[in-house]
Amino acid sequence: MSDSSGMSNGDSELPRYPSSGGGDVGRQPGVVPLEPLRLGEVIGGAFATMRAYAGIVFGTSFVIAVISAAVSYFVTRSMLADVAQIDAAASPERQMQQLENMLGDMLPAFGIQLAVMLLVQAVLTGLLMTVVGRAVLGKPITFGEAWAELKPRLLSVLGLAVVITVLQMVVGGVLGALFITTMGAFGALLTLLPVIAIWVYLSLATAALVLERGTIGSAIKRSVALVKGSWWRVFGFLLVSVVISIGVSLVVGLPFSLASPAPGEALSGGDVLVQEIGTVITSTIITPFMSLVAALIYIDQRIRRENLAPELRRAAGR
Repeated sequence: MSDSSGMSNGDSELPRYPSSGGGDVGRQPGVVPLEPLRLGEVIGGAFATMRAYAGIVFGTSFVIAVISAAVSYFVTRSMLADVAQIDAAASPERQMQQLENMLGDMLPAFGIQLAVMLLVQAVLTGLLMTVVGRAVLGKPITFGEAWAELKPRLLSVLGLAVVITVLQMVVGGVLGALFITTMGAFGALLTLLPVIAIWVYLSLATAALVLERGTIGSAIKRSVALVKGSWWRVFGFLLVSVVISIGVSLVVGLPFSLASPAPGEALSGGDVLVQEIGTVITSTIITPFMSLVAALIYIDQRIRRENLAPELRRAAGR
């Protein structure tokens, strides 16, 4: 008995890749070979997906980046007004009190900014997971189709993003308070290590949630299970993607950095606007790249652990 996607109920733990029957269509029907992937194939597959599905990838990413930048712009502008209220001629104690008051006033704005960024980034990441589900099969997908696949799981995707973010913040905050205050820089390193470990172990959770249509809890367990025993390999792939993203950010953002005021000069509203425009451009490129790399690592781990390749080849059959 099959579900609407053409998969049998016995395969319910596999991603519900659409299939029209048929046989093996070869080694690479889509953006990556359907076999265990090397680093270059994961990175190349992410760029290939961005090229082949440029409209949905960059269009959605641009809209998300604009929303995030707009919120950041107004928050930063309000912060500039508060900074101007700090009296440079006041005593250090008075300046510290003014700074504490400023941070207290800014906290709600920063909370709103974090919530909006978390929301829109989760939507983008979830949407891109549905794109990868088709990209590895070499099949087209429209924004409407991708949204239709994501929509039933949208709240779960948002919930997962909140859980992961809160977990990292709590672990980082608790360990930071414990280690940094007692061991300084070495304590900061000790605080960072478990946060990185959590990041790697949960890096495949969104892909598992969207493509396997499970729950938040099951997605977290699936991510941990898929990464376990391959932590260093997954970490290495993710680290390379981060380095590439930083490089792209530096190159693309260089003209906007040159337009910034010299150190020691106050930022103006125009300066903030230029910076946010640069952020929109870099985010439009970097954010989907990172999400696509994570999705392809998920596919690779399932091919290695669960022999997913034959199922993908059947789903890709024409």
